[in-house]
Amino acid sequence: MYKFYICFLILGFYFAFDKEITLADSNLQNSQALEQRSQWLYENGKLTEAISFLRQAIVNYRSQGDVIGEAIALRNLALVYQQLGNWKEAEKIISDCLKILPKITEEIEYQRLLAQALDVRGQIQLSLSHAEQALDTWKQAAEIYQNINDVSGFTRSKIYQATALQTLGLYAQAIDSLTEIQQQLKTESDTLIKSKALLSLGDVLRRVGKNQEAKLALKESLKIAEKLQSEQAIADALLGLGNTAKVEKKYRDALAYYQRAVQTSPFPETKLQGKLDILSLRINNKARSESIITVAEIENLLNELSQSRTAIYGRINLAQNLMKIENNDSQKIVNLLVVAMEKARDLGDKRAEADALGYLGNLYEKHQHLEEAQKLTEKALLFAQGINAPDLTYQWQWQLGRILKAKGDKKTRSLFIKTLQKRYNLCAAI
Repeated sequence: MYKFYICFLILGFYFAFDKEITLADSNLQNSQALEQRSQWLYENGKLTEAISFLRQAIVNYRSQGDVIGEAIALRNLALVYQQLGNWKEAEKIISDCLKILPKITEEIEYQRLLAQALDVRGQIQLSLSHAEQALDTWKQAAEIYQNINDVSGFTRSKIYQATALQTLGLYAQAIDSLTEIQQQLKTESDTLIKSKALLSLGDVLRRVGKNQEAKLALKESLKIAEKLQSEQAIADALLGLGNTAKVEKKYRDALAYYQRAVQTSPFPETKLQGKLDILSLRINNKARSESIITVAEIENLLNELSQSRTAIYGRINLAQNLMKIENNDSQKIVNLLVVAMEKARDLGDKRAEADALGYLGNLYEKHQHLEEAQKLTEKALLFAQGINAPDLTYQWQWQLGRILKAKGDKKTRSLFIKTLQKRYNLCAAI
């Protein structure tokens, strides 16, 4: 089941406020006030409202000939659009940012802002399912940070690289990278970057079945987040602990963690993820009446986030959960997946489109409409292979194998089994 987390913790806003300014310069003060307001809106989940403040700040900086201020505001604006799922606009803006950076004459400042812009470009590339490109972009950023002795920036880019490695299914490499970061940060003071590194390590350890080690990392992440009083960092750590408790079948503990995360986070994206996790637990425990209430809460959040990537995966996740309920509303599930597919297509998110197609095929498979199930699954498989997503490729190949077996197509199914065995051996080697 796809998990989505917002990355505000370590890829937050940067400002040009450390520059020496003349207090009489009202235009510059106004630009700073606009950025400060946009930061507050961003940190409180009001992303759309932050856009107008940032755009006005960009106009002001440009009129003053302040390239550094303009570049930073452009970088922040691209980050907002990335979080909203408008990747076309995000890529355009980050390209504009990169174009003006060579005008900066101070070399260290130029390198620092270049690395920060590359961090955002990597996020956009990963959002578009270009994990290999994102990995290369973050490697470039990490090299720049290392050259200018920016430890925080270097660590941040290494964490992003680990995220890309996980997306590519390279979990062992991701663990090695994050463990190295953890060791380096042990002697450092507690920061949000340190909390995020531990969170990422805990999540990937859980994925490979190392639950005890995962809990240690996640609890340390939570401890740091609580010390720093970061609501979003606290909520992210709680979600991670909830997921680990769920894997260990400690459902009461998992429910408590998820509920705390929903109550703590200021962001609707995280609230949605927590509610989806709660729904999954309640369906597993056959708590039908509580599930109905949770579904209604989720639908309200989906309406609030209707145009975002988070909402796309939220619809897919909700559809998956509803498919587990006996005597479910099949038409409602179809509608959720079709809307998710259309939104994914609009945003150019091939991974989400592959997910929606695959689960729609799964629904038809469950209802024994095997011809339609096969067509949808084959299409999902083509999308997954096209974006080099080994996890999805494996998942939809298995589904296609089941469908072919149910249809009695022994010859084609045999070829798929051989392909799957090769992929299994490759994954095991990795």
